[in-house]
Amino acid sequence: MNHVIQELLRSRVYFVLATLLLTYIFWWGRLAVLGTLHTGLFFGLFFIAATRLPGGVAAIFQALTPLATIFIAWGILRARPALISIGAVLLRAMGVNMMVLTTQATLNLITMTAALDSMLSIATGGVLMNKWGAPPIPLLGFTGWQLLIAGVELTI
Repeated sequence: MNHVIQELLRSRVYFVLATLLLTYIFWWGRLAVLGTLHTGLFFGLFFIAATRLPGGVAAIFQALTPLATIFIAWGILRARPALISIGAVLLRAMGVNMMVLTTQATLNLITMTAALDSMLSIATGGVLMNKWGAPPIPLLGFTGWQLLIAGVELTI
């Protein structure tokens, strides 16, 4: 696992070096938050959930991510959720449930919490990105900085 993380760090440093320092200093904090939510926290928790939960249960959590995004956007952006959007997400989750969930699925609190928190992490990161708008650097550099931050977090 450490070898994979080291390779992740090494490859992402090139993306970071391809860009100059951020234009606005307030984006450093935002980069740390987004790198943590989008990548570091999400993948760390998702790895725990995916290795210990049956695939069907993990898939249902990921199918419900848009629902979490809708409600988090309602709280942060004051964007009222459309009933059709909520219905579509629930219909999608039911479809995933029918396709992949088995009756032998065993659940425990730690892995269910990790799956839920990974879902909330990626949803919150997406809503905050919408709130803050486009970063003042090219997308490649922005992605590289997020991955570098996440790689450092996952290494620690």
